[in-house]
Amino acid sequence: MYPNKECIASVIIPVFNGMKTLPLPVEALENQKTSVPFEILIADNGSTDGLKEWIRARQLHLPNLKYVDASATKGAAYARNKPAGKAVGRYLLFCDSDDLVDALWVENAVQALGNFSIITGVAVIIFENEFSDISSAEDGWRKFDSVNTAEIYAEAPLGVIAPVILGGNFVVHKSLFDAIGGFDAYFKSGSEDNDSSCGVKRSGVTLIEVKNMRILYRIRQNLPKLIRRGYQTGITFSELAYKHNAWGWVGPYKSLIILSIPKSFARFMPGCKRNDIEGNVSRLSTALTVVDLLVGKFKYKYFNYSISFMEGLGYEN
Repeated sequence: MYPNKECIASVIIPVFNGMKTLPLPVEALENQKTSVPFEILIADNGSTDGLKEWIRARQLHLPNLKYVDASATKGAAYARNKPAGKAVGRYLLFCDSDDLVDALWVENAVQALGNFSIITGVAVIIFENEFSDISSAEDGWRKFDSVNTAEIYAEAPLGVIAPVILGGNFVVHKSLFDAIGGFDAYFKSGSEDNDSSCGVKRSGVTLIEVKNMRILYRIRQNLPKLIRRGYQTGITFSELAYKHNAWGWVGPYKSLIILSIPKSFARFMPGCKRNDIEGNVSRLSTALTVVDLLVGKFKYKYFNYSISFMEGLGYEN
């Protein structure tokens, strides 16, 4: 690693009680195949599992591993904003504490940022049980296939509201992050990346997807969380549509009507199978998303509930 004054890139990892998974992505960053000087900023969002002490011990071998107190406001948005303001690099590289970046992640990210101002990478999906068997960064890297070098750069695919940013795998010029204003800390249960993609869209900047900037993305098979995710997805998209006045161009709202609720459950019930608990929960989660999309539309569009957004909270450049 390198002295602070030489760092041109700053890797930012938000963490909340992530000591079970954090050592692996830090190991992957420590062993990056690159000559790019970079720092690693660990943003502590209020952990109680010994994170600060672990970082102090690791700093003996990784002098550019830094601890940032980001506990004032809960959520990944604030925990990304806080270290972004303290970063010394001109490039900001975001990843998560429970995923694994490829061996050339930093190298490929910085190379791409020489041509584009904001980039999202791609994810290789790994289920929790398989991820838990990964014993080292080198072991995890073997799960990546070779990349077709002829098709590395492309415009990011369009999601339901804007081009898709992977919150745990994207990089940006710090100057553009400053112009966008950082993440909105109101979004504590996800979609801060969707909100930021709207900011990118408004700025007129093209979001680029880079195929060789890859992560192993951990999927947890947690049934209660799947149900909560269905609820949160519907409400959060309503809040995004409200914030950006996007009722007419957010995908789910183009055909959403009252009858969508019974229709969603009508599709859910026949699909239920006695021994397929995980599939049933997934279908129920989808049905709940439809319910809360409609509830949110009435709440924010027709009943005029207001939201106090927290754009850029914690980002002090």
